Amino acid sequence: MIKAIQVLRIHLLELEKVQELCKDFCNRYIGCLKGKMQSENLLRSDYSHHGGHDLGPSSGSNGSSPLQ
Repeated sequence: MIKAIQVLRIHLLELEKVQELCKDFCNRYIGCLKGKMQSENLLRSDYSHHGGHDLGPSSGSNGSSPLQ
């Protein structure tokens, strides 16, 4: 019985470590996604400020390239 309790305690400690790793991974992943979204938004706004809004999805909807 004591051996079983010791094994369960070890498993609990390991699960706590896994939980901490998961939290750390999630926080890093969310931070990475936020940074990526911000950089994409900056690129979009920069692109639209330099006349790129004329080449939006509506101009190429017929399958032709805007450069043709």
